[in-house]
Amino acid sequence: MSIKSELLEIIYLENISKKAQKELSDVMASNENEESYKKYFNEYYYWIKNEFKIIDNSRKRYVFAIYDSKIIGFIRIWNSEYCNMCFIDGIDVKKEYHNNGIGYKLLKEGINEAKKINVKEITANINIKNIPSIKIHEKIGFVKIGVTKINSYGEKMNNENLIEYKYKIV
Repeated sequence: MSIKSELLEIIYLENISKKAQKELSDVMASNENEESYKKYFNEYYYWIKNEFKIIDNSRKRYVFAIYDSKIIGFIRIWNSEYCNMCFIDGIDVKKEYHNNGIGYKLLKEGINEAKKINVKEITANINIKNIPSIKIHEKIGFVKIGVTKINSYGEKMNNENLIEYKYKIV
């Protein structure tokens, strides 16, 4: 399915309805296998409902890809108060919309949102098996640093499956 990238729209957190929360859960769960979909949908929905209750708009931004009045993808940018670093806290695109440039466009828009909160550098911790995400980040200019040493909560880690990438905002 081909989608024009200009159909992306930025929606701010205070405008997120229960319907939109369910759409976000559907986007995240759509990348799981069919047997796991319902389980993951419920877990994601619980997380998203709570996420929007406690979120600090000055530190966390969401950019949503909207198509046909439905959320089909989103990116989370978090300027973590736990470690004074800004993270790409996730990019999700509904499975049937993969390979349309939506992840790339979301990442570019996410960087623009980070600029608005005066971020100078963004970190992305990417699973080594997520080749599409690695390619998108590298295409935009993220530089591979090595094995992830710290997560968005400031907790030290040494996860061989996560690679840290950095992007300097100019």
